[in-house]
Amino acid sequence: MRSLHPFICHLSASHVLHVQVRSLYGPLLACVTASKSAFEAMVRQHSPDGSAKIFVELCRSNPEGREGQIYRCACTAHRDTVERSATFPLSARDAATVDMHR
Repeated sequence: MRSLHPFICHLSASHVLHVQVRSLYGPLLACVTASKSAFEAMVRQHSPDGSAKIFVELCRSNPEGREGQIYRCACTAHRDTVERSATFPLSARDAATVDMHR
């Protein structure tokens, strides 16, 4: 019986690895994207000017203020929704990293 050429074995192993990586990073990318969208929606609704920059500045300058409380509430609700297994929000940089490595 003739064995498979090493290149064929390498292609087969590469395909298996590709499928495994896609199975991991696909759902992770979906989670990052959904988290980013939820953060952007919260900012549009609660930032005085609708921008993330002002919202984040207000949260940092006065964590006990209105925006800080809204952010903490959203983080707590998100953690409870995903059984405390993810952080909120995951950033666009995180999404790009995941997308780059899938």
